[in-house]
Amino acid sequence: MLLRDHPLMSYHGLRNWPPAWTWLNGPGNKYPRGEIGILTAVSLTQIKPANRCFLYMHHEESFYIGCLLFDDLSFCRHISQVLKFAAIVPSLKLEVWMSPTLSNGRTSNLFPEATCSGYSLVYSGFKDRLKR
Repeated sequence: MLLRDHPLMSYHGLRNWPPAWTWLNGPGNKYPRGEIGILTAVSLTQIKPANRCFLYMHHEESFYIGCLLFDDLSFCRHISQVLKFAAIVPSLKLEVWMSPTLSNGRTSNLFPEATCSGYSLVYSGFKDRLKR
């Protein structure tokens, strides 16, 4: 399942992906929409409840911010960590697949830092490693 299709990627019943992008600075606002640009940073809000994370991206020489709101606080924290990893490794596509836990209740050990409540994350840049 694609991350954007995951049932917890929502807030009060509304899908939260892709975020709306707000221009921060650069030569001009290009009004980007959808899954576009290069993710440069991710931060979890410090305001309680911690149900939102902020995404920063670079697109056509300008910088933008987007916000994801969540109903599930632990999922919000988890997705923030996953997206931080994606920002650190910019060569990865921001295409994250969610796969259910294995029948023995364990998750994949490919990325132990990217496991959460019954799901393991597999980054598209490493799909070939799963075939081994």
